[in-house]
Amino acid sequence: MGVKSGRKRMAALLAALLLPLAACAAGEDARPLAGDGREILTVASVSAQPGLVYLCAAFNAQSGEYYARIVEYGYEPDADAAPVRLATELIAGRGPDIVAAGGSNSLMQEAKDSGAFLELTPLLGELAPGLVPAVAEALRERPEIYDLPESFGITSFLAHPSQTGGRLSLTMEEAEACAAALGGGCGVFQQWMTREELYKRAMDDATGRYIDFGAGTCSFEDPGYIALLELCAACPAEPQGYENGGCLLMSYPLTSVEQLCTLAKLYVDDYCFMGFPQEGEGRRGWLERAGTCFSVSAAGNTEGALEFIRFALSAERQALVEAGFPVDQAALDALFAALDGEYSQGTLAQRDVDAFYELLNSGLSFSERPDAVTLIMMEEARTFFAGGATAQEAAHRTQERVSLCLAEQA
Repeated sequence: MGVKSGRKRMAALLAALLLPLAACAAGEDARPLAGDGREILTVASVSAQPGLVYLCAAFNAQSGEYYARIVEYGYEPDADAAPVRLATELIAGRGPDIVAAGGSNSLMQEAKDSGAFLELTPLLGELAPGLVPAVAEALRERPEIYDLPESFGITSFLAHPSQTGGRLSLTMEEAEACAAALGGGCGVFQQWMTREELYKRAMDDATGRYIDFGAGTCSFEDPGYIALLELCAACPAEPQGYENGGCLLMSYPLTSVEQLCTLAKLYVDDYCFMGFPQEGEGRRGWLERAGTCFSVSAAGNTEGALEFIRFALSAERQALVEAGFPVDQAALDALFAALDGEYSQGTLAQRDVDAFYELLNSGLSFSERPDAVTLIMMEEARTFFAGGATAQEAAHRTQERVSLCLAEQA
């Protein structure tokens, strides 16, 4: 397709999505109608999401009852004010029917706390049989769910069995010994990995290990968390370089089959995924929400909004996901089976598929947490890094403050 034809296609889609409103029926509760009589669903876009245009166009093409119309919030002169305006509208009960946000919808935390969003736990239960089991299980760790992702990614550490003695998990002492054996000043982590950069990843890993959102409790005084703090403190305060090489464990966000093909092309079977250095084998990383996350306004057209999300997470539409891995199991299976394993970056063997599923099924949790919890964890860790507290004291303070925060949000 040429540039001009591509532009014409996009223009046609945008024109269709801007279908003029028809006269609304009388009464305050009347819902706006499109020119063909269908109920209009307003979809708020809060970041650049080209795929959302095609999703809405596909939904409109098959729905006889609803018409999805995009309302842009991400291209205002003051980009920082857009989420605030959207949250204010939602809290006031006059916001869009659906919020489509890129990645985790943390900017809507205030609106969620106010009851502006519809709880989607029942919808998750309805859709769960068709979802990737590990993803559905991780979503169910939260007592209440207010947004559902169309795709996911996994962050882990990339390692090479030839450098780890064939082991798939290491303690920090073992990792240091393996790095020293490589010589040439090789370290455990990348040269640019400062203690704070590593702790940002440690927070993502610790969220699923030491916070029980269902029970509203945490366990930061666990020896494992204290060991994580000490592991991060052993890293330099400033970057020692900006190369990815020269390390034993490389922080690696995995979001596409093409990446697996590249790993197979570069390393054949000499690569594996590991979690943080720790005692015993366990989870090898954490889940990230990728692509678009969908939330539903409690004051909007909830029936139509739920129908829209069902369509977005259907196997048919999931096969077209562009960012991350689809959350639908059939679509994920089809992705791996496409073209008999031949991809633009090389060939994907069964061994590579198995490596992916071993990583995915290692007990992963989603990494997002309330912003207040993130601030507490970082503040106490920085106090420890600066020598203002021991690791045990920092863990104790984190335990006290996060416990109070979780109790307040319960």
